[in-house]
Parts: sequence; C-alpha cells; structure tokens
Amino acid sequence: MKNIFLLFIIINSFLSNAQLNKSGDIIKLNKLISLKKTDNGYIFIDCNNRTSEEYTYVYLKDYGIIETNIVPPFDPKAIIFRESTNRCYVNGNSNRRNYHVFELMKELGTIDDYHFEEELTFSNIRNGLSGDYGWISQNGKYAMANPQGVFVTEPKYDRPSWFDERESPYGFYRDRKLLFNQRTKKGKKVTVILDKFTGKEVFATKDSIVKYWNTENHLLKTTKNKYYLTYKSKKRKVPKEFIYLNGLPIESSIFTSPRDRRNAFFMDINGEKIKSDLIPLTNFYKGYGIVLEKILEEQEFNYYGEPLYRKETNTVKIINEQFETIKILETFEQREHLESNRYRDYFNDYGQIIVSNRKESFVMDYMGNTVFKIDKKDTKIEEIYKGIYEVSDYERIYSNFYNQKGEKLINQKLLNMYRFDNFKFKEGINENYFTLYNHPNLPLIKLNKNNDIIFSEYQ
Repeated sequence: MKNIFLLFIIINSFLSNAQLNKSGDIIKLNKLISLKKTDNGYIFIDCNNRTSEEYTYVYLKDYGIIETNIVPPFDPKAIIFRESTNRCYVNGNSNRRNYHVFELMKELGTIDDYHFEEELTFSNIRNGLSGDYGWISQNGKYAMANPQGVFVTEPKYDRPSWFDERESPYGFYRDRKLLFNQRTKKGKKVTVILDKFTGKEVFATKDSIVKYWNTENHLLKTTKNKYYLTYKSKKRKVPKEFIYLNGLPIESSIFTSPRDRRNAFFMDINGEKIKSDLIPLTNFYKGYGIVLEKILEEQEFNYYGEPLYRKETNTVKIINEQFETIKILETFEQREHLESNRYRDYFNDYGQIIVSNRKESFVMDYMGNTVFKIDKKDTKIEEIYKGIYEVSDYERIYSNFYNQKGEKLINQKLLNMYRFDNFKFKEGINENYFTLYNHPNLPLIKLNKNNDIIFSEYQ
C-alpha cells in the first residue's frame, strides 16, 4: 500500500508539469509566482518579473512542495557518484532539492518571510501540524495564507494574528473560526475580525472593540469615550456600565452584570438600572436567570452593647423577569460559602451553565435540571466550544467530551487506543471533528454543527 502511495505521488508530480509542453508555457502557482518552461528547462518568475536560476527538471508535489533538479552538462573528467535508486539522495552530479513554494518566494525576494505553527514540510502539512493558516510578510504588511501555498487575503494587515485557545478579550474561545487583526486606512487603524477559513472580513471598525459576540451583537468604544451597543443589529448609545456584561440576554430583555458580586446589577436596554436586593449570577435565558439573595438576621447586642455576630443566609435561586422565585437551588450560611456551588460564566446558546463545588461539577440548564454529572472525585468541566464540554480530572487519568445533550463523544475503544495522546477538538466549515494533537488532520470523530456524531472510528 505504501509503495502504491509513493508511486501516485511520483506520477502526480510529473502530471503537474504536463501543461508545460513548449518554451514559453506558464503555470501559475499562486497569485505572486509562476513556473515557466524555457528551451533548456524551467524557471520561476514572480509578480515583479524576478526570475530564479534555470532548473533542468521541476516537479510540483502536493501541499505546495517543489522538487527542483539541476543537471550540469556532461563532463568526462568529473567524478561521477554511484547511482542510487533512493530519490532522497543526489544521483550523479545533479543538484536536487525539495522545498516549499514560500521558501522559494523568500529566496527570490518576492516575500520577506512566512510564519506557520510548524515548519512547512510534506509530513507536517499532511498531518496538520503546520496549522490551518499562516501569515506571509511582504513590504511590512501581512497576508493570510494556507500551508498549501495559496494566499487567502491580500498583504494589508499590520501583524500576524493567531487564535488563542485561552479566553480572549472578545470571547473567541467559543467560536474558533474568528481572528482579530488591524489594518491601516488613510492613516487610521481599522480593527477587523477575520474568518480563518476564508480570510473574509466579517467585521471592521475604526472604534475599539469592547465586547464582540457576533456581527449583530457587539459593544464599541469611540475615540470620544462614548459606548455604543449593537444588539440584535440595532445600534444605540449606552452607559459605561455595559462593559461589565458577561453574557447577553437570550430571548429576554434584562441585562445583567454578574462578574463582580459587589457591583452586580440589573438594567434595561437603555442602561437604566433596575432596583433589586438580588445579586445576578448569570444572564437571562428565555426569561430566567440565576440570582443570589442575602438575608441578614436582626442585629443583636451583648450585655456591653457590642454587636453580636449576625447570621447571613444565602439563597441561590432561579427567577423570572418579574423577579419571582421559580426554583431554589441551594441555601447556605455565609461562613459555609466555600462549600457552596459556583455558577461559572453565563448561559450559553443552549441555556446551559457549568456548576461546580469542592467535590463535584456538573452541567445544568436554565430551569435547574442537571444535563449530565460525572460521579468522579476532583473532576472539572470546561466548555471548549458551543455546547462541547471537556471533562477531566486534575491528574489527567480520566478525560472525555460531552455534547449539550449529555452524550459521551469519545467511545471506549478510542480512549483505550489513544490513551497516551490527547484528543483535540477542531472546527471545520460544515462539520466539526475530534482529532489527535499529534495528528490534527486525522478525524477520528465527525460532528454536525448541532454536535451530533455522524461518524466515529470503532463505533
């Protein structure tokens, strides 16, 4: 099987040059460089008419890899090396070389440099270790390109930008196809958000991005320190308090700021605060939110008139937008707060939130129902994508992934087979995947955009 695969690559390399039948014929490799047939061989020519040295043979391989060979004229006095059938070694006095098209362009001076996650070798690109995209620098500007040697954007951005799997200022950790960058237009900086698959600018603004959820919902700050919220595609001026929003209300009308309990508040779309003694812990989802109610017992004094300890009772509950209690989740004294639950972040698109305490963690919906719970001590749950949860323990002995329905996504055979390699979630255009960190182009599990399994190895 391996020999057949190698034969296919060799045949494909020759077929790649089949269009160059006569001197003057040209194949365009990308928008900046082409391969031209000459009387005695081949040359590369770039967009500025710079040319490479002449090669006797050129083979265009997969993944943007090029093999060149210069065979000098026959010299009977030259020392001839022993012939070898291994193409990785030099035969005779020829000068054979394998390199990526971007390396060739750098040597020609067509581009200044290129940046990818790993070196652009055949195996790295094939296995996905070079990443889905990279950046090409040219005359102080950067263009996005893929590892196969194709430009995705024009070289107009001020710097390379990479997706960071940690939480970014714009909350991109739940939407992995977005990248932010900057370009300069008429002397002014323009912040842009790019789709990493297409290079398309999905959003551009001269203002500062404070919060970005999508093109219909974002918060901007102008140079005059004014804040504008675009909510459901409608733009309005709002007070500074909106910078503390963690999540937007979903099918609801009340905004909350639950990040800092001491300064937490409710407000409407106009920024008017809604008076309440309750403390919001989440955003509202379909008219329901989680809040904390603190009740202090009446102050009493000792014989000397000194105030005694006042018992503080904390109640965590679900309320509706009329601030009516729907369900009590837990009640505890303030001195017991370390044993209480922590309600992380905000309700996601599925109305779910991660709840944890010292002993356990679980996923709960907006009505207080448990979606799934792991009966293992010291396990943690993290939402790595919209509705995709990674469950692991701190020693990495146990690990798996679940969707918003509470379905386990990695079957036991896969876990047993790849116990020494970590599984990696990878977003695609039409499907999402689970691969391995060392082989990110090997999809072991395929999911549709609703996180349902449509293919799984060994299932």
